Amino acid sequence: MKKLLLIAAACVALAGCANNEIDTLEQQGEQIGYQTVLSLQQNNRAEMTAFTTSDSFVASGWVVPAGNTYPTGAGLYIDRQTVVYGTYMASTWTTATAYYWPAEGTMTFFAHSPVSVASSWDGNTYTIPFDIGTTTGDAQVDLLVADVQNGRNYANSGTTGVPVAFGHKLTKVSFTAGVAKPQTGVTYALKSIELKGVGKTSTFTQSNDGTTTTEAWATPATSDYTVFSGDLTVNADLSIVSPTPNEVTTTKTLFIPHTFSDTASLVVTYVRTTTLGGVPSSVEVKKEVLLKDISTKWNINSHVTYCLSIGFVPQIIWEQPTLNTWATETYTVSI
Repeated sequence: MKKLLLIAAACVALAGCANNEIDTLEQQGEQIGYQTVLSLQQNNRAEMTAFTTSDSFVASGWVVPAGNTYPTGAGLYIDRQTVVYGTYMASTWTTATAYYWPAEGTMTFFAHSPVSVASSWDGNTYTIPFDIGTTTGDAQVDLLVADVQNGRNYANSGTTGVPVAFGHKLTKVSFTAGVAKPQTGVTYALKSIELKGVGKTSTFTQSNDGTTTTEAWATPATSDYTVFSGDLTVNADLSIVSPTPNEVTTTKTLFIPHTFSDTASLVVTYVRTTTLGGVPSSVEVKKEVLLKDISTKWNINSHVTYCLSIGFVPQIIWEQPTLNTWATETYTVSI
């Protein structure tokens, strides 16, 4: 009889085996399967949709001896195995190698997606090196890591399944643009948006003490990115609620979450065209803003939207008119 397991992570420990792989295990006799909650999952692309049965993920499992709490006495049982749907068991998420519930003790589970992203174990810490790449856009890979699940066994999860909840471990960034104060005869064209000195490469770690999960990114190596290059007419009025500011691009870009350095910046280039008396005049404007002056960092699982408020051309105005007094000229005329 197949027993389904909703995975969020797989972790197994065995008495007398501390941080050691398990070669033999007294088994319950029921195979561990995996059943993802499709409506709660996200796939491994920058533009998010549901986690489908054509996707896959990596699961690891530790066995914890009876009477212990992870990671005390934990032994690695399922070591970063790829889980796919329907290939090894009909209508079920399973691994190529069959794994079975232990007769005693509990299991703790770890998982991540996509399978193309390598992972390793540093003791009981799940470690995932990650590189954003050199370009941004739809081809980017989103790193999903599941919540750690402790205390799972056949009795509480063999039939109902282990709860699974993948979370985004990167930061998604998008941009909108609008005019701070529209003026007759003045137009704006957005030319480029650059992010300088932002996280490119880092290592994500996830650990658990049996109760609390700790997740962190190491300080990243940084790079510069052009997230938009084109010729976008900006005409939304930011001084009113509607219309909504222009979305610069429907592509969302993914970055390593991190605290900004003193030099990380946002650089925006636009062309301002002023038409006076039927004569157009254009000037290119480049503005650079330190990211730390906007917010201190990018957080895990956050969608950050920067609303670009493009400045306005100072209107020609006149001072309050003054009126000089009459100059006094007095002449004596002899008659």
